[in-house]
Formats: sequence, structure tokens, C-alpha cells
Amino acid sequence: MLQVKNLAASYGAAPVLRGVSLDVEPGSVTAVIGVNGSGKSTLLRAISGLVPKVAGEVILDGVSVARKKPHEMARLGVAHCLEGRRVFPFMTVLENLEIAGYGSKAPIEEGLHKAFELFPILKQRKKIAAGKLSGGELQMLCVAQTLVKDCRYILIDELTAGVSPLVSQSMGQVVKELSRSGIGILWAEQNAEVALEWSDFCFLLQLGEVVLHGKSEDLMADDLVKREYLGIS
Repeated sequence: MLQVKNLAASYGAAPVLRGVSLDVEPGSVTAVIGVNGSGKSTLLRAISGLVPKVAGEVILDGVSVARKKPHEMARLGVAHCLEGRRVFPFMTVLENLEIAGYGSKAPIEEGLHKAFELFPILKQRKKIAAGKLSGGELQMLCVAQTLVKDCRYILIDELTAGVSPLVSQSMGQVVKELSRSGIGILWAEQNAEVALEWSDFCFLLQLGEVVLHGKSEDLMADDLVKREYLGIS
């Protein structure tokens, strides 16, 4: 299990996370929702080591990994799918995947097979420059990059940003399918409707603090979530 306990982080003197605690179980999807500035991206970055932690613990399978650097977390099986579609635009889809799989313990062929099995469109476009892909295809490529790392946990940041509602639903299905393979997913997402529909558990962040958490189906019925995040009066 991937556990976060009383995690605090800041940018300079400005606190962003204030004592966040949550668990990510293998084979499940844990969503983190909240408006821009609530601390969702910072939470994922603090877990993966991209943002320094002020206080708290990150525990992987009972062992503290709070002081691990990003490349060390990746080697331990925790992959981070960053917001903003971070790819090499002038390199092909296949080249992007091969670079992402560099240093993986498993043969690159296994990772590519998993990636292309989940995203057949990427196999069809593997010789195309990544910069020529559509927005939805770029998101698929970003997720596929984590699969070639032979990861056990994936941190996914704003998967549906800038894509159509139809693609958003498709990406939600992808996240769920990944969890069925045994991977634990921590998904930070502003689109609360999609996140709640395709996740098992959900945490609502406001100003860096968890204000609600529980099973996603229960949060969908919560008055605050319905009013503020689903637009249901």
C-alpha cells in the first residue's frame, strides 16, 4: 500500500499542503478533487519527490520513502504522469515510450506490449512525431509512458484537461482498466464528475486540507460535492 500521513508542503514561505493523509490500495483508484489552487498537483509532486516535504510521511509497503528522489521513487515502482502532456514533440511515439522505459527492470518489449494493448491507436501511430498527436492521443501517450516503467502505482495529474467530454469519459475508463490489472492509481482531477464516476475512493481538497473523503459513490450524494463540484442544486 502507498500511504500518505500528515503531509505538509510549501513553495517558499507559502504553505500549500496542510496535514494531508490518504491511502492508495493496489488495484484501486483513489481520486483527489478540488478547484485550482487546492493543492492537488502539489500533493502528487510531494509524493514523487518533485516538491520538498515540510512535514509528514510517505510510506510504501510499510517503509518510509519520504526522502526519496523522483528517480528513486520511479525505480520503486511509483510512476508520475505529470500535468501538461510532457512528451518530446519531435520524437516519434515509439521513441517517447522507449525513453520512458529506460532503466526499467522489465524488458522494454513487455512494457510496450502493455501500452499498445491498452492504447491500440498509439501502436498505429508509433512512427508519428508526438507533436502531431491530438490532445486525447497525447494524454494516452503520457499514461502509456508510465506503463513501460513496470510500475505498481501511478500518480496521474489532470488527465482530462483540455479534452472533449467524450475523451474524458474514455480516459476515465482507461484509469479503471489500469486498476483492474492490479496497479494502484492516485488521480488528481478537476473534473469531479468524471473522477467520481471512475474512482473507488475520493478525497476533496480545499486550501491544502482534506475536507471530505470516502467512497466515491457516497461523495456523489454529498450536498457540498453536488452543489460546488457537480453543479447540482
